Amino acid sequence: MKFQRMFVSVAIAGAMAVLAMPAQAQVAPTAPVTLEDLVSGRIPTITVGDKLFSDFRYTATGDMPAASLVNVIPLIEASPVALWGITFQGAFHDFAGGGESSATIRYKVTVTDSDLVITDIHLRGDPKILPDPPLGSGFTTGQLLIDQDPLVELLVENVSSPASVVLVDKVVLDIGYSVLDVDTFITANADVGVANISFLDTMFSQGPSGGDIPEPASLSVLALGALGLLARRRQM
Repeated sequence: MKFQRMFVSVAIAGAMAVLAMPAQAQVAPTAPVTLEDLVSGRIPTITVGDKLFSDFRYTATGDMPAASLVNVIPLIEASPVALWGITFQGAFHDFAGGGESSATIRYKVTVTDSDLVITDIHLRGDPKILPDPPLGSGFTTGQLLIDQDPLVELLVENVSSPASVVLVDKVVLDIGYSVLDVDTFITANADVGVANISFLDTMFSQGPSGGDIPEPASLSVLALGALGLLARRRQM
């Protein structure tokens, strides 16, 4: 990661704090809203932990749902690392005949804590072809793009031929960002049956804005080393 180096004592203290945090410690998110509420500005933003989601835009073609039929749900996962994000839940699908259907969701995510930056991004979904191939055929994909330098792309997909199923994707950023512009593209094309995605989870983890960010395993090693040092001092 391209951050300025921190003092080792700070890294150790942070590692011990991570290990001491209860596994279920969570910040209560706001209630689910519809994508239409966010696009229209009736509810201009949604906050999850230290992440502020804003500037929502939505377009849809073919059999994709209207914005009023898409729920935006706050999402927090505390283990193995803290992930804060949102879920888009709706009937994103395409019925056989009539060509491809697509939906585009654009928004901005901002870290409200000036001491933190986004360090990695996680995408998870449930792309399906119904009925299961070979009775059903076609493809459905969920693609997330971050238009930074370099371009960041994540993908989940279900393709009947050649067979390919990807349900999760993750990318670690070369540098940390306090603000990201996110483009989410959902595309479905059913040759036989229905191509469908019912949810897409987009989650972000964070690290200090200045200094190297140890991986979770490194944090554990640092913390254990610190505890060993304390025990040794007590024996002296």
